[in-house]
Amino acid sequence: MPEALDFSKPPFNRLTIDQSRLLQRAIDIAFMRTGQTVIHAGEQPDHLHVLIKGFVEERDGDEVVAVYGPDDAFDTRALVGETGGLDFVVTEEALCYLLPHDLMTSLMRENPAFGTYYYQSIAQKLDALQTRRDTQELHALMTARVRQCFLHAPHWIDAAASIKDAVALMKRQRVNALLVRLGEDAGIVTAMSLSDAVILRGEPVETHVGGIATWELVSIGANDFLFNAMALMTRHSLRRLVVRDGHRIIGLLEEVDVLSFLSNHSHIIALQVARAENQEHLRQASDDLVRLVEVLHGNGVRVQFIAQAVGELAEQIFAKLLSQMAPSALAESCCLIVMGSEGRREQIMKTDQDNGLILRDDLDGDELERLRCEFNAALIEFGYPRCPGDIMVSNPAWSKPLSAFREDLRRWVLSPDAEGLRNLAIFYDASAAAGDRSLLDQAKTYMFDLLDGNEAFCHHFAQAVDAFETPISRFHRLLVGAGAQGDALDIKRGGLFPIVHGVRSLALERRLAETNTMERIRRLQELGAIDQALADDLVQALSFFMDLRLRARLRHPGQDGSDTLIAPERLTTLERDLLKDSFLVVKRLKELVRHHFRLSRL
Repeated sequence: MPEALDFSKPPFNRLTIDQSRLLQRAIDIAFMRTGQTVIHAGEQPDHLHVLIKGFVEERDGDEVVAVYGPDDAFDTRALVGETGGLDFVVTEEALCYLLPHDLMTSLMRENPAFGTYYYQSIAQKLDALQTRRDTQELHALMTARVRQCFLHAPHWIDAAASIKDAVALMKRQRVNALLVRLGEDAGIVTAMSLSDAVILRGEPVETHVGGIATWELVSIGANDFLFNAMALMTRHSLRRLVVRDGHRIIGLLEEVDVLSFLSNHSHIIALQVARAENQEHLRQASDDLVRLVEVLHGNGVRVQFIAQAVGELAEQIFAKLLSQMAPSALAESCCLIVMGSEGRREQIMKTDQDNGLILRDDLDGDELERLRCEFNAALIEFGYPRCPGDIMVSNPAWSKPLSAFREDLRRWVLSPDAEGLRNLAIFYDASAAAGDRSLLDQAKTYMFDLLDGNEAFCHHFAQAVDAFETPISRFHRLLVGAGAQGDALDIKRGGLFPIVHGVRSLALERRLAETNTMERIRRLQELGAIDQALADDLVQALSFFMDLRLRARLRHPGQDGSDTLIAPERLTTLERDLLKDSFLVVKRLKELVRHHFRLSRL
């Protein structure tokens, strides 16, 4: 006999004890044969089915829409009065709990918390899903290991060396602590202890550091828990620990890095970028961005916050690279811009480059050609692929004087063709990463002036929202067909692009300065262009699509393009339902854009 229904799982954990007992007494169990149709299309079932074992397919004719396995419930839509247009067919002998509809709807009325689970808006459902993921963060942090944190490389000095030698080495290596070697023994000396010796005790700078060093090292193993390291620092009033792999010293763990890891890992990479003396140092910091994404996502941090952190750090890397490559006169007379998803700070993993340079009109361009050649080549070395459309600094069409950009903008707006509309969309998303940011401001002000009252352009610009079909049918069936097996759908074409471009079209018409899509949504809400319910749903749907894409990329890091193809049958029941709801939000936005700009349905 199977165990009783698990009342500790949502939504049954929202029931009171008495309600749980009442439902438990009413539950029946049914055996279903392979090939049996449990619910026919258009039928109103008497029970909510919760699978104990076996599998059931939701079908539209011969096409499989969804697959339900153990612990999955179907058909929940009937609980809120919706009649399904699909069949539910057993594909592997199944055992199933039968929960009476009448009792379920009665409990939904009596217990609003229970009922809202089935009536929730897309925003509420997605937020609830993220909240459950957030509970994983504490566990992840509690089990984080010392080796996962940033470790400072050990720098050694002989015990017979002088204070002066130690200070010179610290300055050269940009560190504030050195390990001291005396035969087989190891000690430590810090900038503070050297300062105290010279200033407070009057020691001459020729004094041997061996007499100042602390020889009783407090250390921790690389595989020990990070929280144990924090406790050890607190117990001994220390700001750093020696980290060992067995008996071998492999680095120093600083208090600031532990705190940073437990709160905001991006601090460490920002510090690496600030200290970077050459392109190799920048490449290492760029490589660490991938690890940062993995750590933050594994710790339950919301995808929009990951994108924001990664976007800021990427811009710092680009700015540092420009300062290393360009003479100061050139760096101060140009504006490095990042565009597309980079400009919107919605690019999480490293994808195609989208960048350019806006130059002052009076700039002497002698050094420009070298910069054009070397800048993008360095970013390719850092792991950012070349842009297939050649929208890069290396292309003179995207690295030229402000006056030339103005000429382009005028042509794109007043004589719009497909390429001009695409280029203006890319440019509208541009943000300044380094240099004279006023150059980008001047270019965008000119663009907005050209668009003032130009309804015809806004109409043409918005039409791209219908460039791709939304992969969901009128019966709320997910429409697959993409991928090598034909079992996937493209969330970039069907979900991300229409949200980004639909919102971008509404924002451009209102001359909004924001580049991030979520920030644009909230500004449009404030202006009354989008109502709060749709704004909330759009933010959550966009976040859900981004999260699906990130998880796909992390599962298959080397497969370009695979992060946009999602096979619904590999998702959980809740995720499939949320995917359907998210595509319905996309449809609502499309209808709003069509109506607002008076577009004909393509």
